Amino acid sequence: MGHLPLGARPVRRRSARDLNAEYLAQVQQCLVEPGPEILWALRQAGCELRLEPWRPAPSPEPDGRAPSPPSSSIRPALATGAPLAWLRARRPQFRLESEAPTGRRERYDFISLGSQSLSRRLTSARRLTISSDSDEVELVPRPRPVWAKRFGQDPCGMFAEFDLDGVPFRLRWISPGSFLMGSPEDEAGRFGDESPRHLVTISKGFWLAETLCTQAQWQAVMGNNPSQFREPYDPKRPVEQVSWEDCGQFCARLRERVPDLDFRLPTEAEWEYACRAGTTSAFNDGSACTEPSGQDPALHELGWYEKNSENKTHPVAEKRRNAWGVYDMHGNVWEWCADRAENKGGSIITDTYVDGAVDPVSKDGSRRVVRGGCYWSNARLCRSAYRLAGGPGIRDWIQGFRLAAGQPPERGAPSQEAAGAAAPGPEAPAGRPASGASRPPKKMKLKQ
Repeated sequence: MGHLPLGARPVRRRSARDLNAEYLAQVQQCLVEPGPEILWALRQAGCELRLEPWRPAPSPEPDGRAPSPPSSSIRPALATGAPLAWLRARRPQFRLESEAPTGRRERYDFISLGSQSLSRRLTSARRLTISSDSDEVELVPRPRPVWAKRFGQDPCGMFAEFDLDGVPFRLRWISPGSFLMGSPEDEAGRFGDESPRHLVTISKGFWLAETLCTQAQWQAVMGNNPSQFREPYDPKRPVEQVSWEDCGQFCARLRERVPDLDFRLPTEAEWEYACRAGTTSAFNDGSACTEPSGQDPALHELGWYEKNSENKTHPVAEKRRNAWGVYDMHGNVWEWCADRAENKGGSIITDTYVDGAVDPVSKDGSRRVVRGGCYWSNARLCRSAYRLAGGPGIRDWIQGFRLAAGQPPERGAPSQEAAGAAAPGPEAPAGRPASGASRPPKKMKLKQ
């Protein structure tokens, strides 16, 4: 027989008949004994249709709470892009029926042993029906939006793109869902106004720009370039030195040129929901903030901050994107949000940090929320949960924005403020740098 490695022993090789019998026994057990109802996510990844069981991530909340399973109006954010639909099943047996453009029908049956993911290569079809013992979902091809020059689906979800004067604007579809907003009490580098950590539901999907607004995009819409970092000119650098009010004017002009979309700033909740992309960690790749004031290895891969930026902005989409396909949510430039806020006692105050909130947007306050950190921020200021606020008229080298679109203006679109209303400068909470009127020096030392 030859020598065997230490600890090994010969075993009888099972025949194909034995393996088939074992497989059939497992199949029979799955079909005969229904288990508890499980939620499955339907996804498209390239030319594949995937069916994956939904397993909520363990919550670090003291009470052990995890996001609730999705209902007809509440859907969770999963870690890999946007699900197309949800299917409930007690047995892991599914049927896929496809109808080709010619009218020909085909049927396939699937069984998942051990609740493993299933996949099927997609062919040209005008209708797909996926059914289980508890549910049925019909999928039809989504037509290209009238405003989109390019439209498609990749592993991160759905995207659409339009051009203005030869400048591309790519948007990512952010599906509705629920998530935990804020930071847990044990997160390194956190501030008190990131509490309480609370469940938020985004009830309607929306479009979000894949990147920060670039200098080329701003110039295509507004006809000028206010950026400090425009020499040497790189059209893919983010625009900065734009106020919240300037962003409102940008959105209004863009709506005139692309009337089929309602452009606006994202709400603070939408921003964090899109940034996290299903994660509950400090950064949107699932990593913790291990070096709040130093060189953080996770952030180095995700964004431009004080330890890798050389005190300047960088072209968008050079760092790793998140699961939604969105770039630069950590660092590069701060991003204006639609929400109003106040600074009281060293904290950013809004009326939206309430458990169970649905589509929250703060409409009171003299300041406006900013998120994401910038090229001279340290790692703790670039975390998903970090909050700051500045006056709506402030323009600074560190301040940019990201477009959102698709929801009614009353849910947070920036409005034109009364002309000449002086906005107060930003007052940073205790222990924070301001994002306002003062210019960042060549080497900014942030307060800890």
